Amino acid sequence: MDAERRLVLRFSGLDRRSGPMTWSQYAIWSVIRWEGETAYRRNLPCVWSVPPGVRVDDVLAAFEELLTACETLRTTFRSDGDWPRQEVHGSGEVPVVLSDAGSDAPAEHTKLLLARLLGTSFDLATDVPLRLGIVTSGGQVVKVAAAFSHVAVDGWSVEIVRRMVDELLTKGPGALRAYAGQSEQPLERAEFERSEAGVLAARRTLRFWQRAFDEVPSVMFAGGPESKALAERGSVHSHHIARAVRDIVVRDKVSSPAVLAGAVSLVLSAALGESDLALRSLVVTRFRRQARYSVATLNLNGLFRLKVEPGPIRAHFLRAAAASLQAVQYSQCNPDEMEGVIDSALRDRGEEFKQCVFLNDVSQPIGPVPDHETGAVAAARGLTARGGPDHDAACCDGGSVYRRMPDGEPDRESKFLFTVARVAPVAEVFLYLDRRFFPVGPTQILRAVESVLTEAARDPHVDTLSLARRCLALA
Repeated sequence: MDAERRLVLRFSGLDRRSGPMTWSQYAIWSVIRWEGETAYRRNLPCVWSVPPGVRVDDVLAAFEELLTACETLRTTFRSDGDWPRQEVHGSGEVPVVLSDAGSDAPAEHTKLLLARLLGTSFDLATDVPLRLGIVTSGGQVVKVAAAFSHVAVDGWSVEIVRRMVDELLTKGPGALRAYAGQSEQPLERAEFERSEAGVLAARRTLRFWQRAFDEVPSVMFAGGPESKALAERGSVHSHHIARAVRDIVVRDKVSSPAVLAGAVSLVLSAALGESDLALRSLVVTRFRRQARYSVATLNLNGLFRLKVEPGPIRAHFLRAAAASLQAVQYSQCNPDEMEGVIDSALRDRGEEFKQCVFLNDVSQPIGPVPDHETGAVAAARGLTARGGPDHDAACCDGGSVYRRMPDGEPDRESKFLFTVARVAPVAEVFLYLDRRFFPVGPTQILRAVESVLTEAARDPHVDTLSLARRCLALA
């Protein structure tokens, strides 16, 4: 067969409708418009290994059924009047690249193809937010790759799509009937946001953020002088963190995002000399049962608000779990209105919002989750959930590998960005910080977080404040 061919996946005869964007869609749409040509970095990937015997036509049929079930994958977005709108198309085309691996290893060939699919921005006004690649080897389909616009899906949705396509390829047509009633479409979410219940939730959210920014210390949002910042970056691949988080999750019956948020906040408290913390984050808003398997972007801004107090470390993690729930509870509102409330609150204090302290947990959470909940709802106990890249083989000795990453330009919005890519089987964590605000660098912070978790797993009664000071000093 030819080394590469361009195909199209055509869909037709489906429902066509339109309506306002959801708050989540608007939030990421605004960022992507601002980023312009570099917005392709927001695209989200997914790769499938294909069972033996699956043909190209089978793959196309599976995605045609997926497009029928998931309106967001055949939606375009445009600015229209006071609030942007989404339009769900009943017919259209998805671009497909059919590529033969030849003498290449299929996995490596797929990786290169996926990079091409991800490497250009979507025209959100005209393009469906999906691109496909099919990889063959020896005349057989072996891999499928997809690139999604972040306006259409979030990280959890990618995992749901991964599962749906797996079932379509193994079980055949009709496999998605099991998701009926639990796959809320974005237009239904937009309708809820404009309902009496949605308006009430937004009012409560805005009041929470107003109170928070009336009170939180300036160091949590103030920026530095306009002189060039020293931006330092580091990372760790750690079995120690993974084991400690797992042990605390089992012992204290809280989720892994809450445990990690608690450990980071504790180390930050010791580093900054502040006990009242407010970390911005992204949270997953899958509150209702009908959104359990919703394929859409459902992330909104959350505020992890926690006061570090003396007492046993176990109590600190329980407070962190409550703070994580609160961050999700008070996230639903128009993002522009939220920013307006923050600006107003700080203006009354004679201050200005510049750079935040940001916690970005995109790992798959582990923890006690009732049977009726999904992992996405479990993130209501913590923060956003999404799979990360494979862990570094250098960590297979069961220890930790720390790396100092190249310094770079300062982040426009964050002076501290703690990103959790995965927790198990090995924790993978990245940290960016602006040294104008922190007395220690990223490696010391990461070591201190690891030490806090390790000691906390060993002894739930150790004093919270003394643990934080000791671990930071030893780092």
